[in-house]
Amino acid sequence: YDINPDKTSAIHLGFNNFKKELNNKKSNFILYVGARRRYKNFEVLLNAFSLSKELVKEYKIICVGGGNFIKTEIEKFKKLNLIDQMVYYNATDSELRELYEKASVYVTTSLSEGFGLPALEAMNSGCIVLASNIKVYQEILKDYAVFFNPNEPEDLKNKLENIIFKKNFTQENIEKAFNYSSTFTWKKCAIE
Repeated sequence: YDINPDKTSAIHLGFNNFKKELNNKKSNFILYVGARRRYKNFEVLLNAFSLSKELVKEYKIICVGGGNFIKTEIEKFKKLNLIDQMVYYNATDSELRELYEKASVYVTTSLSEGFGLPALEAMNSGCIVLASNIKVYQEILKDYAVFFNPNEPEDLKNKLENIIFKKNFTQENIEKAFNYSSTFTWKKCAIE
């Protein structure tokens, strides 16, 4: 728009922070929140998950929002032998909060986004965030998330296995991410 960048600023959204205590008890599932079509790139998660015998054997993918699975998705699940690992859940806000708390990892696979509120909500619930390496997530999530190439299922598989099985994301990392996510408040947004 031919506007001097010194005269502009970005004002980030806020959200209602969830809780003050972090839950260390995790369940054997990967959480995905939101729509799954087009630029959301959900298929990369399916392909990555299917490449790991350990993940397929021990974990499920829980999808929240975006509507029930459609016929083409179910066909893809069957083709990848994942039909028993896929769960759709139409969660309320409080149920979603509980899923964030219990998930082993929250994954967002988008090729483009406007902001990325669910990733911050996940951090604010003590959940490790694994995000596609795109500009908006680099800006918003900084080094509090683990990033993967959204065009490489193998990269996503390796990062999932490292987080889940090698536990290379420490409790200290989770607490730092929680504290960082807590700075995204509606009050701060309004003041700015």
